[in-house]
Amino acid sequence: KLEPIYFPKTFHWWRQLNSVAKLRDRFNEQQLSYIIPGANTGYLRGKGYVDNAYSRLTSLNLEELKKVSSQVS
Repeated sequence: KLEPIYFPKTFHWWRQLNSVAKLRDRFNEQQLSYIIPGANTGYLRGKGYVDNAYSRLTSLNLEELKKVSSQVS
């Protein structure tokens, strides 16, 4: 599952969510097939990339994710 994860020490949570929105808004399904994360790739178990990237980004509810930081605090 592709999803930004909030931790109490997450720095720039809103900036991270805005970056996800920019990726979603800038590309389309033909242009964005894969995402290669720059960090925390352990969950990929050697695959090294996330496939079906655009559909996974568009399935994220960024408005709900914005509420997460206020619920945890």
